[in-house]
Amino acid sequence: MTNNEPKCILLKRKGASRIRKILNDKNFEEELLFWQNQTEKLKKEFNKPFQRTANRRR
Repeated sequence: MTNNEPKCILLKRKGASRIRKILNDKNFEEELLFWQNQTEKLKKEFNKPFQRTANRRR
C-alpha cells in the first residue's frame, strides 16, 4: 500500500482484512451464521432514529 491511496480505499482494505481473519477458520454454516448475525445488527442500527452528533465535521 502506498500513502497516495485515498483514505476510503485504505479503510476498505482494512475492513476486508478484518473479515478474512474472522472467517478464516469457519466452515460454511458458521460463516452463514456470522453474516446473518451481522445483517440483524445492521437492521437494528438502521431502525434507530438518526441523531446528529455535535462533533461531526461538514
